[in-house]
Amino acid sequence: MKIAPTITTESLPDGEVGTAYSQTLTATGDAPITWTVSGTLPVGLALNSDGTITGTPTTAGSSTFTVTAENSAGSTSREYTLTIGVKPSYTISADTAALSFGSVLPGYTQPEAVTVTVTNTGNQPLTLDQPASTANFEVGTLSATDLPVHGTATFTVQSKAGLPVGTYSENIVVTASHDVEISIPGSFTVVATDDPLVDTSLTVTPGISAGISGTAFDTAEKVRAELARVLVQDAAFTAENTAFYDVKLQYSLDDGKTWVEATEASFPAEGITVTLPYPQGTGKDTHNFRVVHMFTETSARLGTIAGQTETPGVTKTDSGLQVTLKGLSPVVIGWSKIAPQTTATPAPATTAPVDTTTYYTCPACGTHNWTATDNGYRCDNCGYLESVKQLSGYGNVKGTYTPGSNSSAAAAGAVRAPPTGDTSNPVLWTVVLAAACLTLGVATWAKRRQD
Repeated sequence: MKIAPTITTESLPDGEVGTAYSQTLTATGDAPITWTVSGTLPVGLALNSDGTITGTPTTAGSSTFTVTAENSAGSTSREYTLTIGVKPSYTISADTAALSFGSVLPGYTQPEAVTVTVTNTGNQPLTLDQPASTANFEVGTLSATDLPVHGTATFTVQSKAGLPVGTYSENIVVTASHDVEISIPGSFTVVATDDPLVDTSLTVTPGISAGISGTAFDTAEKVRAELARVLVQDAAFTAENTAFYDVKLQYSLDDGKTWVEATEASFPAEGITVTLPYPQGTGKDTHNFRVVHMFTETSARLGTIAGQTETPGVTKTDSGLQVTLKGLSPVVIGWSKIAPQTTATPAPATTAPVDTTTYYTCPACGTHNWTATDNGYRCDNCGYLESVKQLSGYGNVKGTYTPGSNSSAAAAGAVRAPPTGDTSNPVLWTVVLAAACLTLGVATWAKRRQD
């Protein structure tokens, strides 16, 4: 006689999410026995026909189902509850993979603190330990230490102040119960101003844009007046010959991608040499200059007081005025013209120039000025007409007349002038001849009276 199945498995062991599960149901009775299930097994598990439950559960929880064992003699059923649990997990995470505080110049202001958030990413509660500060980074106090699943806690990290030139890299370590630990790398660089990695850019803007709050010079007008007052303490300069500028220094630590304006904290303690433009109409060789600069901030590090002034030395270059300033903005440039260098030299002895001109002398009046007319060359002084001689090659002759080109009467009436270079005066000879004739006449008359 055949015997029907009787299920002998009392219960099923629990499983874990993510862990392979295998359990065989047993029963008495004649073989073969076939197994089936009604209801729902945990997700990821299945009942095979030979009575084995296998698979990897994916969801935590309890499932109730009924299995049936059957052979040729009959069948029997039994209900089971199978619980799938979660394996304990203890993990934490931070919301930042690394902390970078960038690069600064010496004398920097301490960068702002960065807040780090830690989350319990495991499936069990845990307890955080207070992170410790490092040699170059300060760590703030945890906002909470006991973290439930998915709970969070925060703390701050800040690079320390006053670090010398150098690069600083350290790990901020966070630990918790159950041997949980994470590390957050931090980095910070202090770069020297003369480092080739530092790009600088100087902006010189005409005028003064703003005053200095908290001082007696809290407007642009007051700043101008104070700078001019200090400038004219040197009597060589006047308030009229001045130019006002705002001078700003920017520096870049990333090849010019981003620029930061220099502040009291990042300004070099030794000052910085800048080149100011020559005011319009002035130059290196024609003017002398004086520069007055007003400090905008009080700084024990730089030795400056807001509102006070300095008068740095000035070097004249081809590109502008070089001065070394202990701070930037505002600046006044005054100028005065260089007096020309004069030396007394004796006047050279003057001699009358030698006249080498060849003149044609008028036989009537002894002058040399002629003008060409239709009838010949006419003396400009007495009107004497010379119509048979060409005078155009002589000095003081205006125009050209061609002898013989006019009437024969004009030619016949012409009087030949003395040869070239003859400077004798015909009038003088006429007077002398007349005097001789008069003397001879008087002598003849006297002789006749005696006879």
